[in-house]
Amino acid sequence: MLTITLLGTAATMPLPDRALSTAFAACGGHGLLFDCGEGTQAAARRAGVNLMRADTVCLTHYHGDHIFGLPGLLQTLGAQGRTRPLLLVGPKGLAGIWSAVRALTGPLPYAVRLQEADGPLALDALSEGWPAGAVLRPFATRHRVPSRGYRLDLPRAGRFDPAKARALNVPVPAWKLLQRGQSIPLESGAVVAPADVLGPARRGLRFVFSGDTAPCPALEQAAQNADLFLCD
Repeated sequence: MLTITLLGTAATMPLPDRALSTAFAACGGHGLLFDCGEGTQAAARRAGVNLMRADTVCLTHYHGDHIFGLPGLLQTLGAQGRTRPLLLVGPKGLAGIWSAVRALTGPLPYAVRLQEADGPLALDALSEGWPAGAVLRPFATRHRVPSRGYRLDLPRAGRFDPAKARALNVPVPAWKLLQRGQSIPLESGAVVAPADVLGPARRGLRFVFSGDTAPCPALEQAAQNADLFLCD
């Protein structure tokens, strides 16, 4: 359901087989890219990660070792035929950083939307590929410049019961919609709700990513009960 790939873990100094800070969280054919250090594209190719799936790039702060891969990545996505919008999220000062990046990339065949990381982002509203209730929550970290960490909360629906779906005459292609929390109208006029074919809700998944930071209360709070916590 959720796959985290570390594409870069080096700090300041890239190595032949170790790119600078970046990670990719994939879920349901979509994903989030956290930071975009130098070497991100090459690392993604080596890891078999398709960055065209990214809905959002989440920047922790604007030091070069966390963002120098961004202009090249944006150009490559355009060259590969991307047309759907990309959301760029980051701490205070994002508009100024984007102005510089935009000057380097030149015209792009897709829209880049900006959002300062001040409040929660409903991912299921951003793209249909995310499960209902999926939320990205920025939080303040402690660094020499404005910085943010990110907590990804993914709810998990109950287990799908194929026997119940068949008994209700739900077409197989519609099963995945029920699993994503959508109700399905049938040709008979009846409507099948997710609760009709799913068991009790299961414990959700929580992933926390932070860039450079000193220990701070917001970081400690965000990391509570996390299934995976990365500080790069």
